[in-house]
Amino acid sequence: DDEQITFAQSSWKLFRANVHDQQQTAVKDDSDVRDLAFLFSLSQDEEQTELQIKQANNLLNLDIRTHHYLTALLARYRLQDMEQAYDEHVQGWVSIKQLAQDLGLSESYINIQIHRARKQFVEHLKHAPLAQHIIERKRGKVRFGSPNFRIYKGQTIEASTIPLEVN
Repeated sequence: DDEQITFAQSSWKLFRANVHDQQQTAVKDDSDVRDLAFLFSLSQDEEQTELQIKQANNLLNLDIRTHHYLTALLARYRLQDMEQAYDEHVQGWVSIKQLAQDLGLSESYINIQIHRARKQFVEHLKHAPLAQHIIERKRGKVRFGSPNFRIYKGQTIEASTIPLEVN
């Protein structure tokens, strides 16, 4: 350790990193955002949006929140790409700039809405890694991370990617 070594006209100093005898293993969790079904209920004028999340036999009501409309809009973008038969890994990505333009809001307010939505998912799902994948982000773009959702507008189903028996 700490010895000078010369090789091929280059000089190197040997440094041994400390090796720990005990290593922790992360607990593997097979939970996936695809295990969740998202049920959006929009009022007829789209002024109020309620969200419920179904996982197995549990139904979680996230009540009416402003940021649920943004999440529902992201689901609509994903649906458009699904209908165009795009690969799942590219479905639904939209720029923050386009999202702000479509909603008539500033980009900074869009980011606040995304933060609020993700925070609520983390608090209610009690599984932060899973919750962080519900609204995904990358380089100025965002998308709804689940292919499983139903959107009600008033009493009518506007769109559904899940079987009707899931309520």
